[in-house]
Amino acid sequence: MVAQISASTTVGAETVARVVAAATTMVNRKVSEVSDAKTCADDTGYSIYPFTGKPTEEQMPAIWASPTCTGVLQDAIDSDLPDCTIDFETTQLNMRTELTVYATRCGVFESRRKMLRA
Repeated sequence: MVAQISASTTVGAETVARVVAAATTMVNRKVSEVSDAKTCADDTGYSIYPFTGKPTEEQMPAIWASPTCTGVLQDAIDSDLPDCTIDFETTQLNMRTELTVYATRCGVFESRRKMLRA
C-alpha cells in the first residue's frame, strides 16, 4: 500500500491519521516477519528470507518442529504470494509453489484446519 498526499491535497486529520496508522501497521508486520525469518534461520540453519535455496532433507524436521518457522510459512501463504519464478543458481523456482510444498510438508494447512474446527 502506497499512500501519497501532496501539499495541495486537502484531507481531514482523521484521514491522515488512518493512513499513517495503516502504514505503521504494515511496516511493523514486515519487520516482524523478517525478525521471525531470522529466528527460523537461527533455529534450523535454513534461511527462508532472504532465500538461499531449498532446505535440505536434514533441515526439514527442524523446520517442522519450529513454531516460528511454521508461522513464517503460514504468513507467507496467507500473504497470497505472487505466482512468480526466480532464477536461483542453475534452477528456476516458483516461490509460491516452493513455499506451499514446505508448508504442506510441515503440516501448516492441517494445523489451520484444526484451528478452524475448534
